Amino acid sequence: MHTPATFGSIILLPASARAWTPSALEAVLAHERAHVRFRDSLWLWLAQIHVVVLWFSPFSWWLRRRLAALAEATSDDAVLASDHDPVAYAELLLQFARQPNPGRVVMSASGSRISDRIERILSRRPPSRPPRRIAKLIAPALLVPVTVLAATSADIAATPADYEALDDSGGPHIVDFGDLAKLEEHYPPLAIQDHVSGMVTLGATLDAEGHVVAVTVLKEDPADPRYGFGAAAMEVARTVRFENPARARVLVRFKVKFALDN
Repeated sequence: MHTPATFGSIILLPASARAWTPSALEAVLAHERAHVRFRDSLWLWLAQIHVVVLWFSPFSWWLRRRLAALAEATSDDAVLASDHDPVAYAELLLQFARQPNPGRVVMSASGSRISDRIERILSRRPPSRPPRRIAKLIAPALLVPVTVLAATSADIAATPADYEALDDSGGPHIVDFGDLAKLEEHYPPLAIQDHVSGMVTLGATLDAEGHVVAVTVLKEDPADPRYGFGAAAMEVARTVRFENPARARVLVRFKVKFALDN
């Protein structure tokens, strides 16, 4: 670690901190203590979860960037409010920016968009509003999608008995084979080595568009876990799309056959 950082309520300093001037150390601690005071790590963790759940939403990515920028701005303001010289503090940030922490998962004084931060510090702009009220408004936006995802997952879950009760005659049929059309690329390596063929019966849950949103192995032959036919079949099944005239949640059962060319 080359720059100061905050993980939750713990402030971490690099080994080089021993060589800092008292003024530089006080500025760094003022910055990191502001992160702790406003629980910035917590809000950024929630924002990251929000991105993971709703990765397809531009709002999720914007929200994470906005929270990170606000956290750094309010912490910079805390330093300046402690009567630290803006020019000296800007030089300190620039020094940290030259030695970033790649892949860090904590708050750091180096931050992102360092040029914007330095410009703001030197321009003497009014302090940013602490994120307390904003956090209260943003919290539902961060937490609701996770709750909805959990509820949706529970709603679409089906048991093996549900699939076994299906009538194989009629029902949805495949309109896009996906990776099923290139099954050889998913053939388990050990099964190829031992020249073993396999047959897997799957139960899948389709959404209104016919995409597989949940899949489970009903029967695997051979069932030896070393070969992994079941896992390979599930991976392939998630790329398949069915016709779904019902335009509603539908269960289907189908087989995936792994066979080597003679």
